[in-house]
Amino acid sequence: MYLLHIGKAQLDSVQIINLYFTNQEYEVVNNYGSIINVNVSFDFIEFEEKESNFEKKRLILNTLHWGLIKLAVEFGWNTNYFETSYKKCIEKNLSYSWFFKGKLFKSPDSKFYFGMWHSVDVGEFGIWEILFDKNKKEINRRLCFKDKVCVFFIDYASWEGQNEQFFYRFNGPKKKFVACVEDLIANNPIHVFKESGSFFKE
Repeated sequence: MYLLHIGKAQLDSVQIINLYFTNQEYEVVNNYGSIINVNVSFDFIEFEEKESNFEKKRLILNTLHWGLIKLAVEFGWNTNYFETSYKKCIEKNLSYSWFFKGKLFKSPDSKFYFGMWHSVDVGEFGIWEILFDKNKKEINRRLCFKDKVCVFFIDYASWEGQNEQFFYRFNGPKKKFVACVEDLIANNPIHVFKESGSFFKE
């Protein structure tokens, strides 16, 4: 969620930052130019003592933000990207969900609408196929992808001139997936792989 709100941050040649929550003090463990590995001190006891999931997420967010701000200052990066992302996470109550392109797609015969729903939480990320009737009343939804983090998301979706099938594709892998209207109406489940790599095999 934090990453989604950062946008196109200017971090010199750095493309990946791995923050490891540990019992150790803050330390840049490795700097490979495009990849930086950082240890950040995290209070695991306090985390376990938190009664609500929201408070646990807040502790994770605060630790993550503190580590990135410290790293940004150390490397001379603009901290506004991180401050903006932190504020947006708080504004959204530490949860983030959206439809692909922020809309529903109407079938050519105008009988149905289809949407690809993304939901991000701490340690959880999922994408659902959702079918609606012509009045945009939900008929059914079906989980089509899950992972611990938001690695993949939908970057293409269309009826492609069909009335009974909806097509979509994720960013990165070019495999195209098909959702059949009759399957969603009948509530037929699909197998959701635990590993992303298996999901995209032809």
